[in-house]
Amino acid sequence: MLFPDKKYYVFDKKLLVSYHTLSLLCVCFVLFYFVLFVVFCSSHRVQSGSYLSTGWFTFILAMDACYGIHVYGMINDTYCKTEGYRRVPYHYYEQGRDECDEYFLHEHAPYGGHRFITEKKVFAKWAKKHRIIFTHPNWTLS
Repeated sequence: MLFPDKKYYVFDKKLLVSYHTLSLLCVCFVLFYFVLFVVFCSSHRVQSGSYLSTGWFTFILAMDACYGIHVYGMINDTYCKTEGYRRVPYHYYEQGRDECDEYFLHEHAPYGGHRFITEKKVFAKWAKKHRIIFTHPNWTLS
């Protein structure tokens, strides 16, 4: 039985079926996200030792659900290599950890990191095919 404890018993069988369908859909979506990572990044997520960021999941959901996407405050993949870039904290609540330092650390981590810079390159590719606009800073899509 799925819920052996009476207090968690689902009384509506339709809800129970919906719950199983939703669980299956979630698993399918996550597998789809992993496949997209392989296709666009030319490496397997597990073999590269990385985790998909919440930005990755959000972009895919938004591209599917929204007519257009306006992204505010996301730097592009080359920002941290430009001279005179503005140093900002990685998290607003955690002073001392620089955003670009964190991105480079994660990009080259042997395991347990996010490939933020690689993901931003993919987001730029998607922006050429979908209605995605980046502002503050503006992105130049080549």
